[in-house]
Amino acid sequence: MRSLFVILDRSVVGELIRTDGGEHRFSYVGARTAPISLSMPVDGGQFRHRVVDPFLEGLLPDQASVREALAARYGVSPRNPFALLEHIGLDCAGAVRFADAEHLTRALDDDGELVALSEEEIGARLAALEEGREPSWIAPGEGWSPAGSRFRPGWRRSAGAGPAAGADGDQAGIAVGARPWDDPGVSSPLLSVVVPAYNSADFLLACLETLVVPGGEVEVVVVDDGSSDATGEVAEGFASAHEGFRVIRQENKGHGGAVNTGVAAATGTWIKVVDSDDALDPVALARVLTQLREWRDQGVEPDLVVTNFVYMRADRRPHRHAVRYPRILPQGRVGSWSDVGRFRPDQYLMMHALMYRTEVLRDSGMRLPEHCFYVDNLYSFEPLIHVDSLVYINEDLYLYTIGREGQSVSDEVIVTRLDQHDRVNALMLKAMPRTGEVGPELEAYLIHIYLMSCVVITTMALRSNTPANLAIKDRLWARMEKQRPDVYTKLRRKTLGRVLHLPGRAGRTVPVLGYHVARRVLALN
Repeated sequence: MRSLFVILDRSVVGELIRTDGGEHRFSYVGARTAPISLSMPVDGGQFRHRVVDPFLEGLLPDQASVREALAARYGVSPRNPFALLEHIGLDCAGAVRFADAEHLTRALDDDGELVALSEEEIGARLAALEEGREPSWIAPGEGWSPAGSRFRPGWRRSAGAGPAAGADGDQAGIAVGARPWDDPGVSSPLLSVVVPAYNSADFLLACLETLVVPGGEVEVVVVDDGSSDATGEVAEGFASAHEGFRVIRQENKGHGGAVNTGVAAATGTWIKVVDSDDALDPVALARVLTQLREWRDQGVEPDLVVTNFVYMRADRRPHRHAVRYPRILPQGRVGSWSDVGRFRPDQYLMMHALMYRTEVLRDSGMRLPEHCFYVDNLYSFEPLIHVDSLVYINEDLYLYTIGREGQSVSDEVIVTRLDQHDRVNALMLKAMPRTGEVGPELEAYLIHIYLMSCVVITTMALRSNTPANLAIKDRLWARMEKQRPDVYTKLRRKTLGRVLHLPGRAGRTVPVLGYHVARRVLALN
């Protein structure tokens, strides 16, 4: 059992308890003349979770992204209000505050002053909000009494002890990317670039140098995913010298966990993920930003912005292969999936090509699995279902480095991690909409990209010819046939689907040969 003291106007007014079973309970202590909430009258005894939980939820940020950013910083669940209040309880939205025994004395000694606002002052603030002259009801440094209070005037806390100390002893402050608490009048960046980084000290600097954009239009969030080398120090050193760069350091959660953290922290209108061993072309980036700026100024914010990506060899050989989308995606205008043409087998919307509108990405509910490779396949699949508007900018923006020893996309590595490929494939199948739930163009593309995932797993299993990998291949197709027979039928009828299931020796050799020819032509390794 854990408990927090509930404080109002320099007095302990109650105790909040979280039982070992996860239930929240609240009781008043001492004499009170007014309740902290109409749902919890002073003579009501001990209140259980049905009443307490909604009250706690009302004290926490409404935006899921803000709550996730707070949770990521403190290593707690965003669905656990008690755990969040343990860290931010001295600086939550209400005049009611929460403190553990360690911070109680400080909170009582410096709890600020409760000031009653007149109806005229409340009306003025409401008018400013409605007219767009103020971005928030709460002025900097204020805390407000809970909504639904019986007090006719509002009560605000005009100073106070400030944020609670975190577990590491420093001031918790505001979670990274928590826009509701940013300085008033500061516009959000056009673009948030999330850089997941793990043991990338040798090449991180080269990546970050391509992301420097003066003027505040781009923020860069580097997530050091528990690196054992100097990655964190390199990132922090660069951030200290360049505007718009922030660093989040966390225990290792894998590429998916690092992307999740970065997405939760992002504050830009659009968001793009750049791996720490890749880069953006600065000239192309400037052109893309110009277009994004024009759109936002016009009140146009497409859900998805697609640009080109270019395969670059780590050994800097001159060959470059770019994946581009002319005559497939709407270019020069914002369109919809009904404007999308047919993709060739070598055309696919990898993570490197995508810039989601941040709100759309978060609202999609996508949560990449932790400690798993190849999660970029899910990133470029599941959120697409929530995309209504999209546009293509024909710029070679993303420089995708391949050919590094031990790289996860090399054939030699893929065959050792086929189970993780299959894990992502299963999540893609689960996210696949039912027939008729989306338009035919989007459905066709989702089938196309899901088939590509099946091709990789099947051909790599056949190439390795190990019992474990062959079992993964068989499990994939059996799972598809059982869970989504409609998808299974569509894939088996496609040419690639038929090739993958050729009988006898041809079925073991032809798919592998075709796969290697394609990779050689495209210079993928």
